Amino acid sequence: MNISAARESLPDVVELARTEAVFLERYGRRAAVLVSPERYEKLLAALEDAEDVAAFDAAMAEED
Repeated sequence: MNISAARESLPDVVELARTEAVFLERYGRRAAVLVSPERYEKLLAALEDAEDVAAFDAAMAEED
């Protein structure tokens, strides 16, 4: 969605972001993503889990 269009209907865009990610575009290129707070927290938790696994794998590789 174009940023200008999103600005004109921000309440509707925020409501849509409750159920799906809304990609905001500037000059035809993705500039940002609007997601619900719940989805954001889930994404952060998944990222932290993945980082923990990567750190564990790196530590195990160093021991070998």
